[in-house]
Amino acid sequence: MKKGSNALYHIASQNSDLRGVSLLEASRIKAITADITRILKAYGKRVKVIHDKFGADDDVLKEKVDECRKDAMARIEAIIPHHCNDHSGCFHEECQVIRLQRQYINQFKAMNPGSQLTDEEIIKQHAAEIAKDHATKGRFKGKNMDMGEVGQAKVFGEISKRLDLKNIDRVAAARSSNRCENLFNVLAKFSHGKRLYQGRTNTWKVYQLFVAATINNDAEDVQRRIRERVGITHTSTIQQKETAKKAERKKYHKKVKKSAPAMERRQVHKMASTRKAVTNKQAPARHKPDKLSPKLDCKSNTNKENNSKAPAKRAPRRKRCSNCKTFHTGKCQEANNDNEESATNKKKKKQKKGEPSHDEIMAFLLSNRSSQR
Repeated sequence: MKKGSNALYHIASQNSDLRGVSLLEASRIKAITADITRILKAYGKRVKVIHDKFGADDDVLKEKVDECRKDAMARIEAIIPHHCNDHSGCFHEECQVIRLQRQYINQFKAMNPGSQLTDEEIIKQHAAEIAKDHATKGRFKGKNMDMGEVGQAKVFGEISKRLDLKNIDRVAAARSSNRCENLFNVLAKFSHGKRLYQGRTNTWKVYQLFVAATINNDAEDVQRRIRERVGITHTSTIQQKETAKKAERKKYHKKVKKSAPAMERRQVHKMASTRKAVTNKQAPARHKPDKLSPKLDCKSNTNKENNSKAPAKRAPRRKRCSNCKTFHTGKCQEANNDNEESATNKKKKKQKKGEPSHDEIMAFLLSNRSSQR
């Protein structure tokens, strides 16, 4: 399911309404992928049991496998609504909220045998207690994704592109729809990281058969059956110690992860990364709303990476009209209504250098008239 988790990361990066707090965070994507893998493992085990039980009857076998396949796909379809606090499609053995609801319903009916309240009314009456218990025992401290139906459809659309009724058998058998790819991934463990075809030698041929068997079956069961066929009855002390050490290490890590110092360290690391994101604009943890990239500044600029369009032109500044003394655009209409020439249409004639002015001409004419009299 590596490609499935990568697809969820990609859709979160491409859609701003799907990423952020209480949406497709890294921890939430990891939980969704883990839920899908868990359902696929359970489906593979059920199919194996059906083949062992009804292998002789092809008609019954096909009917049982089809029913099991549809049931597994229904469980996968209910994962995204489950993370969004919609448990209508969840199953009792998988959803902790439904288990808590049934627990409170049974307790209420045992304490009030004569009550006629329905299950929905009992759940509504104890909603606060159920939410409190879920916050204590559930993942993410009872917090859910704040995602609408459109967003849920987008996320499940990406999952259904890689997992459907046609290829669920192959994915459940090898955790990948590409069996060759998965086989060579496991063989890389024995070839020191080199994914090479080494099937011509007897040793590597045995390795390949062993890897193919462990991928499609339980590894411990395969080892036990091989030892029985070979005739090995004694288990080596080294193998026993290694198995016990693995179990002890797993138990220790699980205990340390839930301890108070570990939780405090994670909280301090989260606070430190948040503080760095405030001062460092390139920090991946930096979050900004809308469709801005978290690695870019919020300043308005005309860089090509921020704005592909040319900046809009500013509107011309309005000036007070010299004729009507008011602010308006275009020609002044006040002078035109009085059949007078508008002040804005008057052309100031520039006086040429060396020519007499109007006042000088009028004074010269008046002086000539007075002399003639």
